[in-house]
Amino acid sequence: MLESYNIVQDAPINTPGGVDAGEFRGIQRASNDIFAYQVAYAFNVMDDLAFSRVEDGCFADCDGNGALNILDFVCYQGLFQSGDPSADCDDNGALNILDFVCFQGAFQKGCD
Repeated sequence: MLESYNIVQDAPINTPGGVDAGEFRGIQRASNDIFAYQVAYAFNVMDDLAFSRVEDGCFADCDGNGALNILDFVCYQGLFQSGDPSADCDDNGALNILDFVCFQGAFQKGCD
């Protein structure tokens, strides 16, 4: 395990003896480096759990290290090969060769 979060301490919501009114408790990361997710202990309820690419970063910087290099191609290939939806560069809902073309274009464009 590289890191863990105690969501109760990191994002406290106090609802003694009742239910919350749609309170959000969550963790957001700007890089796409989450490879596993585990919830521990009893009485966990998850509704509308979502994993998605955060658009604040640069799509071509697949490994999120701030530099564009061959490792970004390796990272993207891994996402594509595993069927990760974040590899859908052209956002058409399918992973195909056009996503590789799209990624190459994003890489050539660079990051601001």
